[in-house]
Amino acid sequence: MIRNSFSECGILLPGGPRQRYGRLGFALLFFTGFAALQAGYSYFLTDTVKVALVQLSTLDPSAGLINLFTPREQVLVKKQMLLSPYASMSVQKGCEGTEGLFLLFAAVAAFRTSWRQKILGWVAGLGLIALLNISRIVSLYYVLRFEKKAFGLLHGYLWPSCIVLAGALFFLWWTEQQEGTA
Repeated sequence: MIRNSFSECGILLPGGPRQRYGRLGFALLFFTGFAALQAGYSYFLTDTVKVALVQLSTLDPSAGLINLFTPREQVLVKKQMLLSPYASMSVQKGCEGTEGLFLLFAAVAAFRTSWRQKILGWVAGLGLIALLNISRIVSLYYVLRFEKKAFGLLHGYLWPSCIVLAGALFFLWWTEQQEGTA
């Protein structure tokens, strides 16, 4: 049960006894972890690295999928943009899904389970968020191409909410899988 999993929130210290922190401890660890990930990304990664992450994690796979399914689009990646004869879409730093990923990573880190299970949760969560983000960029390209009026709603509200919700649902599912593994 999800309720039972959350009553067991805490952290497993490497080489030490299990420490039970309860819900408040989980929340503090979660928020601290999320803030640390955001700060680290914002302050320690150079703009060059961030641009490369956007290109490798988002632009290249999105352009590849668009061209695979609709070759007539002839989408190219150039300077953080998806360009075609029909539409151009700027994909900037922050469009690689890091916020949703950091929320999920922080939640997994704060949950009491083994380090092996945390790593598995992080890897699976990374895959989920990456796939959702690529789907987001591909769908936004098509919306921009065929229904520009809907772009703002999808870009600013619907897709970000879907990614956070999917991450939360994944986390709830993942916590259920942890019973008996800590």
